[in-house]
Amino acid sequence: MYKFENALINGANGGLGSQFAEELIKCGASKVFVTYRSDTGAGVQSGKLAALIQNYPDRIHPIKADSTKEEGMVEIARVVGEEVSEIHFLVNCVGYLHNSDHGPEKSLRKINEEQFLEAVRVNAFPTVLLAKYFMKLMRHKKEAVFAAISARVGSIEDNRAGGWYSYRGSKAMLNMMLSNIAIEFNRSCPNVKVLALHPGTVDTNLSSPFSKNMDPDHLFTPEYSVKRMMDVIESVDKNPLGAFYAWDGERIPW
Repeated sequence: MYKFENALINGANGGLGSQFAEELIKCGASKVFVTYRSDTGAGVQSGKLAALIQNYPDRIHPIKADSTKEEGMVEIARVVGEEVSEIHFLVNCVGYLHNSDHGPEKSLRKINEEQFLEAVRVNAFPTVLLAKYFMKLMRHKKEAVFAAISARVGSIEDNRAGGWYSYRGSKAMLNMMLSNIAIEFNRSCPNVKVLALHPGTVDTNLSSPFSKNMDPDHLFTPEYSVKRMMDVIESVDKNPLGAFYAWDGERIPW
């Protein structure tokens, strides 16, 4: 069974982030740092994170900061660095698909500059910042994991339907950044396994507008998705070029 002593969950007030925090606590993590950007907007999921913080005050360490901006990541790194000298598990769960004004673009004529740049800023940039500021805390002799929640639609080779321009493009950028990070970490932090993870379609705020008519067998709870992803994290071998896996262990082409 996997056990990581010190962990960081970026974007922990969403469904997947709060579930990763709970799973790590169950598996014996000593310190789990959880970041969140705002006190509102995540509804029930944010309540779950609040309950974890209340129930495990000595093990869950909340950090309010905007990880899509460098100054926010500097603050996260400062707080974590004052508490621990090593991080053994790091996962980025921050993601952006749509807002009240713009949905996923099904055609070129729907592309909007603001939407496109926001997708890149939220879906790709935080993972690069996490690597930049936490590499020094992952340069140790213990086995460790650096992961980010990606999406199958970010696979260039797997693209058959097109559309969803900003989401697909920003997730493809995320995947490239993870592969770059894996190559650099292989030299600087050789015990770190770098992974892009596809969680499946999960019943969270991000997917809710698109999952109402889905077959329930294909719509996962955060609990199920995270447990499966943790099994993948534990079972797959480290790849010096990074790797992209689905929740069920399927290797997805970049």
